[in-house]
Amino acid sequence: VQQLVQQAFQFALGQDEGVTPAKHRIMSPTSVDRPAAMAPGAVGPAYPPTLRAAGVQGTVMTVVVINPDGTADMNSFKVLRSPDPLFTEAVRTALAQMT
Repeated sequence: VQQLVQQAFQFALGQDEGVTPAKHRIMSPTSVDRPAAMAPGAVGPAYPPTLRAAGVQGTVMTVVVINPDGTADMNSFKVLRSPDPLFTEAVRTALAQMT
């Protein structure tokens, strides 16, 4: 069963190991046996070095369909809010690599 998930990614200074997703909200909870979750060992988005150096922080809010195998359907990826295109690209790249 595919799941439509709204996901926030918080980019905040002081984090040394990239960015991990905040709690997500399943947008289509019917027929969901198990909510989508990051696979063990999956790495969240990398904090863009230029934005870290400039002290830029923010949250990227996305919506994406999660396939039954746990991968993100990148054709469904939509950004609802982002403070900077570099944050958006970091999230897009990380989601495409997550399994």
